[in-house]
Amino acid sequence: MFQKLIQTNELIDRKMMKPVESNSKYSLLIKNSNEVNKINSTSKDDSEFIVKYQGKTYEISNFLKHHPGGRQTLKAYKGLALDNVFNYVKHSEAAFHLFNEFQVDNERAYEDIENLVDWNAPLLRQVGLLSNKYWEWVNLPVNRPIRLFESDCLEMLTITP
Repeated sequence: MFQKLIQTNELIDRKMMKPVESNSKYSLLIKNSNEVNKINSTSKDDSEFIVKYQGKTYEISNFLKHHPGGRQTLKAYKGLALDNVFNYVKHSEAAFHLFNEFQVDNERAYEDIENLVDWNAPLLRQVGLLSNKYWEWVNLPVNRPIRLFESDCLEMLTITP
């Protein structure tokens, strides 16, 4: 737990506050945190929430409601680079895996692991077939509905996203 309450502005490095590439369909013209906060507070459109990390562009609007810190935690970073934030606030490997799923134009990321199972079939009977890939597969977060059992009675007893 943090020793003090961290204010959002403490995590924003003014040098990293640069817009997404202007030739991108996700281009933004963000100049300072006051402008970001003004845009975010007046924007009714949550259809796009673009951020950058390590030079890559991410569209995370579908993730906002699932963030453990809540939507408000991320609101001030819309259109900004998150490098300093990720350096200051530690995140798990699973969090980075989930974050990478939202990279723009990144359809092939984690495809090998994602294709190890049939996501439309109950997962319990498939787990034994993963063999040496099990540990890698089971420790990656999933952002989709899953079914564990074929039996409807047993499935009612599970809690899955």
